[in-house]
Amino acid sequence: MAANRSESNHPAPPPAAWQLGVVALVCASVAAAVRIPLLWDDPWASGYDGWYYVLQTRSWMDGSPLFADRYLVLAGLPGQAGLTGDVVVGNKVAACLFAGLGAGGMALGSARFTGSWAAGLAAGMWVACAPGHLTVSFEFLKNEGGLAVLGILWALLSGARSSPMAALSALMCTGLGLAVHK
Repeated sequence: MAANRSESNHPAPPPAAWQLGVVALVCASVAAAVRIPLLWDDPWASGYDGWYYVLQTRSWMDGSPLFADRYLVLAGLPGQAGLTGDVVVGNKVAACLFAGLGAGGMALGSARFTGSWAAGLAAGMWVACAPGHLTVSFEFLKNEGGLAVLGILWALLSGARSSPMAALSALMCTGLGLAVHK
């Protein structure tokens, strides 16, 4: 019995890099997949601020921002619109990408912090499917960009103890987060 007790005191090995990658990819994919049918339910911009983002993106594409909103999310949306050929579709794709980055980052960071791929999967799936996060995806695109930065920051912080580069990247990501939204 004593042998069993001492064996159970040894922690499980941390998840392998491929397990972390799979968990993050699954969570990111689910985050995008649950948004696609909801965002593409109609051809119009979604949410309270949907048309604001369309107008602001078009004005950035014309070279003169409509308002003094000079946040990084808005600076990236014209490129997304160019890739998709449509501002509304580009903004919807951006919402899916931001949600995927947030959920994948949360999954990766949580798996690293806890040493459990299952805990990472649970945290990432919660971020991917949480009703509040779904609402942010449809209503407030800049805030969704901020949640993407938080997910990435969580993933970077989880490696900061063992990697000076991860710590530096986390500091830079914090600065990036400040430039995403007010």
